[in-house]
Amino acid sequence: MQLKLTGKYFLSLFFVLNFLFLSAQNNAIDSLKTAIKTAKDDTSKVNTLYRSSSLLVDAGDFEKAMDHALKGRVLAEKLMFKRGLAKTANIIAVIYFNQSKYSEAMAFYLESLKIKKELNDKKGMAKTLNNIAGIHENLGNFPEALNIILPL
Repeated sequence: MQLKLTGKYFLSLFFVLNFLFLSAQNNAIDSLKTAIKTAKDDTSKVNTLYRSSSLLVDAGDFEKAMDHALKGRVLAEKLMFKRGLAKTANIIAVIYFNQSKYSEAMAFYLESLKIKKELNDKKGMAKTLNNIAGIHENLGNFPEALNIILPL
């Protein structure tokens, strides 16, 4: 028997899959929130705050994402955890980028890039440079975007 696929079928499938994805994402966020409440003030907590911030960005909750990112940043500073500082600066930049606050995003991407250079994190540097080029692209500054990514 051949199944005839219609627009209604695809639309229904889209909504079901979207619901399942969002439900799973909310469960992950709730689990991370619980872990944050009970975690010691160590590098693992910084990483958990970063991960929850990232999931909150994906969910479109930029206010809570920023709250978690800033808490992670403060703790990373207290612990002198450079990798955590780079990660939290990057997610703060992502939040600003998603809000079209490009100058703020640029400042945090540049901070993240500086730390990644100190750590010799070549993969992280490449990703951050790509994000910086994305800001230039969104601003219509294509030559500058190309200058950033072509040397890579």
